[in-house]
Amino acid sequence: MSSKKKTTRQNILDISSELFMDKGFQATSTRQIAERAGITQPNLYYHFKTKEAIYIAVLEDLSKVVREQLELIIQEDNQLLEEKLLHVIHFLKEKHPVNLFIMRHDINNEMSKENHQFLYQLWRQSYLQPLIDLFTQYIKDDALFNAVELAMHFYGNISPYIQKSEGNHETLRPDQLVHLFVYGIIDRKDT
Repeated sequence: MSSKKKTTRQNILDISSELFMDKGFQATSTRQIAERAGITQPNLYYHFKTKEAIYIAVLEDLSKVVREQLELIIQEDNQLLEEKLLHVIHFLKEKHPVNLFIMRHDINNEMSKENHQFLYQLWRQSYLQPLIDLFTQYIKDDALFNAVELAMHFYGNISPYIQKSEGNHETLRPDQLVHLFVYGIIDRKDT
């Protein structure tokens, strides 16, 4: 593949990522992507057969970055669990370019069944597995929750804190949320 094709392909992915994550899959057209990329629709379809193929490529690229960053955060030896979880929130809020609510909606409702399964596995490997690995280090044999449940619950709790919307009104600071997640309403450190 020539460098011009790589540049065009990457430009398509960059523009598509912005549009998909701002408007969602359904509200983004291939015409909009092509116009913003400065190419024709046939040229767009030369690089990607369908809009769904573009979306999948965007999420594959994003997932690689997310997994690398989350693994770096999780592998920090000199940090407490709370610090690692807070870094996860800050990374996703500051550096993650997508709205997770829109992304989840699109994966669950707009993708073909086959691609839905593929994207779920991609999400599980990139977003969920690093947290499962982290929580596994802290779970005792008699724990009420397993690492998968904790990771899923953590994402559910932090979703409002990492959204890219102006209407986001947080009731707790991220450090308070992490503290509540780790210690519950009764702070075991004080008992």
